[in-house]
Formats: sequence, structure tokens, C-alpha cells
Amino acid sequence: MGFGTSVYLLRAHFQRLSEPGRLAPFLGLVVIVAALFWLGARADAEVDQLDEELRKLDEQRDRRT
Repeated sequence: MGFGTSVYLLRAHFQRLSEPGRLAPFLGLVVIVAALFWLGARADAEVDQLDEELRKLDEQRDRRT
């Protein structure tokens, strides 16, 4: 589930969120989606960094041979 889906749910069911007990689960869902997005972005950045380090090591190895 992404942010777009969360925004859709908010728009489609905004009136229901004003009912008792409905806002907390929605906010929990938003927090979970934000955390998953952050974790994914962090993992992607780490993979990019590892790719760059491997590229540099390959270049160093190629210079030696």
C-alpha cells in the first residue's frame, strides 16, 4: 500500500474518520506506510553505495592487471 492509496482512503472515507475509534487506525496505517517508505529508500541508498564501492574495487583491480 502506498501514499496514494492512503490519500484515496482519506478522501473516500473522510466522514467515517470523524467517528470514534476510526482516526487512530488510519494514522497508524499512515505511520506504517511512511516507515516502510523510509526503510525502502534507505535500503536503496545503501545498495547504491555498495555498487559504487564495488565499481571502485573493480577499477583498482583492473589497474593492477
